[in-house]
Amino acid sequence: MLIARDGGCTKPCCTVGAYGCQVHHVDADWSDGGNTNVDELGLACGADNRSVDKDGGWSTRMNDQCEVEWIPPPRLDTGQARLNHYHRPERLLRPPDDPSVPGDPVVWAEPADANGISDAEPADECDETVPAEPDSPTQSADSAGEPGGPAPPEGRAA
Repeated sequence: MLIARDGGCTKPCCTVGAYGCQVHHVDADWSDGGNTNVDELGLACGADNRSVDKDGGWSTRMNDQCEVEWIPPPRLDTGQARLNHYHRPERLLRPPDDPSVPGDPVVWAEPADANGISDAEPADECDETVPAEPDSPTQSADSAGEPGGPAPPEGRAA
């Protein structure tokens, strides 16, 4: 379940995939009485999992969308991202407040107006039809001597 949700280490900028990660207790560590419930766990690589401590290190929390947020210690906090989208770039396609149902197709352009013209594409003002492909392949000078190629000049062997 964590692999499907997180895809890999949840610390921002970490590219370690799910199979290189450990299960991380997000809010309270197991040794401190934290629960081992899937909604309180996240994936973290070994190095990032060990960087979380209550004595001035990194801390983590679960946001309302069940995403693990990483909060740096005050000396390192420069306002950087708290979420890692490396393993789940599809999360960047829709704003988090979008009320649409998951699985709906993504709309990339504005709908066409009554004339069928969209702002996303230039109007095609030419009604010419494209000629059909010829039935036989075109021959070039490079194919001389090949089956189906042009005949050699008079008096010369192929």
